[in-house]
Order: sequence, then C-alpha cells, then structure tokens
Amino acid sequence: MLRIPMIAVASGLFLTVADTVPEFDIDANCRATTRATDATGERMAACKREEAAARDQLIGVWALAKAATRDTCVGAQSQGSKSYVALVTCMQIAEGSLPWKK
Repeated sequence: MLRIPMIAVASGLFLTVADTVPEFDIDANCRATTRATDATGERMAACKREEAAARDQLIGVWALAKAATRDTCVGAQSQGSKSYVALVTCMQIAEGSLPWKK
C-alpha cells in the first residue's frame, strides 16, 4: 500500500508524474540537428548549452503554466525531435505572461 505523508497532500506540494518537466535526450536531439553541418563540434556544444538553458527555464515555470498549454506543447514535440528550446518557444507563445528568464 502506498502511503503519502498527509503534510504533502494537505499543502498541495504533491505532484503527479504528469506535472513534471518532460525528460528529453539533449545529446540525441543535438546530434540529429547538427550532424550534417557541424565539422568542429562547436554547434553541438552550443546546441547542448541552449537546450540545457531552456530546460532550466521550464523547471522555473512548468507548474505555473496551464495544463492544456503543457499538454499541447509537449504533444507537438512528439511529432519531431524533442527539443526544450522548441517547447519553451511553444509555451512562451501560449503563455507569454509567465516569468520567463531572459
């Protein structure tokens, strides 16, 4: 039997799996998007930095976004490469009022 501490339930701090930022494979995404154009590895490194920064932004605003926005934007990622940059862009368009980092 699963026991959930009452303080977590009462305080609203208990999150379901659907309420967490999705896990994308940054290396695989960057390999796929830079493979043909990156002879030196510089674009791969830049891609990884941009993806990691976008994931950090998502962590800060994910719980504040509407569930419908999260579902729509994550659903759009399932159609192609899974990119945090694209996910942030989708969510910024849908919910520009969230406290996005610059």
